[in-house]
Amino acid sequence: MGIFSSLVHSIKPIYSIIFTLGVLVFVLYNLKLQKALWVDECYTFYGIDHDSFSSFWDSMLSGINFSPPLYFFINWFAAFCFPISIELLRLESILWTVLGLIFFYHGYKKILGTSATAISIILVISQSNLLLDNSTEARHYTMFFACASWVFLTIPNLKHGSKKLHPIEHFSFFISHFCLCLSHYLGIVFSLLFVVGILLSRKDINFAKRIPWSILTCWLIVIPVYLFFLQNQSSHLNTWPKSKSIDAIFENYDYSALFLSLIIPLITCFLMFQKKKYPVTSISSEVRMALFVSVLWFLAPFLFWILANLVPLNLLKERYFIPKEIGLLAILAFAVNRCCAFIGIRKRDFENKSGIPIIVITFYSLFMIFVYHKRSSFGYSENRNYYHWLHIDDSVEKLNLPIIMTGDPLFFPNTYKNEEQYFFHMDDKNLQEIYSRFSSKLNIVSSSELLSWDSFILVGKSDSFKSLDASLFSSVLLGKVHERLPFLIKRFKRI
Repeated sequence: MGIFSSLVHSIKPIYSIIFTLGVLVFVLYNLKLQKALWVDECYTFYGIDHDSFSSFWDSMLSGINFSPPLYFFINWFAAFCFPISIELLRLESILWTVLGLIFFYHGYKKILGTSATAISIILVISQSNLLLDNSTEARHYTMFFACASWVFLTIPNLKHGSKKLHPIEHFSFFISHFCLCLSHYLGIVFSLLFVVGILLSRKDINFAKRIPWSILTCWLIVIPVYLFFLQNQSSHLNTWPKSKSIDAIFENYDYSALFLSLIIPLITCFLMFQKKKYPVTSISSEVRMALFVSVLWFLAPFLFWILANLVPLNLLKERYFIPKEIGLLAILAFAVNRCCAFIGIRKRDFENKSGIPIIVITFYSLFMIFVYHKRSSFGYSENRNYYHWLHIDDSVEKLNLPIIMTGDPLFFPNTYKNEEQYFFHMDDKNLQEIYSRFSSKLNIVSSSELLSWDSFILVGKSDSFKSLDASLFSSVLLGKVHERLPFLIKRFKRI
């Protein structure tokens, strides 16, 4: 029994985090192999797949939501060193998530303790659908999360009070906020909320000295960049209707049983530790700053929900607010720390004897991760997932004929698979101009050009075939894209 007790007490929180992250990466990697390519991911791929900087720059201004450009620029540059695919971009998303969690652990363990921080991380990564879902997609949102975590990591730099910051600390503030702002348009909102949190929590310092000048310098550079991009582009993708009902705001805070599961480590601690009356220590300036910032970040969707109900602007989309998960991590760590103090467990005792609570919460979180894997695998099945249905059958590709697709941009996943064989049928000159700037590798054909071809395969709804004169072409129906979709596949040959 003594050996078991010493073994449990020797388990450090970092080991549980590493083990849980390892299982998480394995599960997410397995899911990314099952998930069908879908339209937005293909837009991401084409956003970084350019032969020259001028082509890349044109795509930034095309209105296909490729800006702010940090994610696309980094991957466009990386593409010159080694080939990049959507599968590799998905793996990158997993790594950004892990990097963000490492940043948070490194920064927050110093001010609230390793055990409380570890419990927070393990609970959140197992139950945050926002983090889990975006970690399996070839998109820039987990990079947004990692940059937000980097900004949060700089909070301890302000512990000196009114003392002058070191140039390295100023550079840390500048570069972290610069990356946060250029990874998503709402990055500047979270940067602003960070500053508001600092202003509210540092009331003992002269107002003019509360905000590092390096953050203000970052804004002076970023705001003109934003204005330039917004002035030179129009959105062609962010046009779907978004709800602003009370249900919409609840969707942003859907964490399954996350807050209920906090009871697990607390009850375990209550049963294990010998409780004594210790004075509850006051909140340090570092913790106070982190708490103010984390609460503001966590409430960001609620603030935008209020805004959406007051003005026509509606940006209430869960993934736009992924930095709020950093706020959630900080709030949970603080809650564990304070609850232990409230029931009479000293921080030092909790750090030394937190093995069993950490093990209990780790196994609970692993169970939740595997539940997520099971549920997602069910949804990614080819029989149920809509994006699998949009893939053209390999037998059609083997005919070695040009495949013309209508219904833009539904069939982008096929273009990604074989860009030389697939074409988009477009007669609209505005769309042609947009897509020609969108990617030099995207093949576009008009009706007049199509009439000069000898044979080809056309994919689309039944009314897509009316423009082809029956006196010029004979046609054979090859089948449907999927039995549940109205898209037909026809082979045309000149008579």
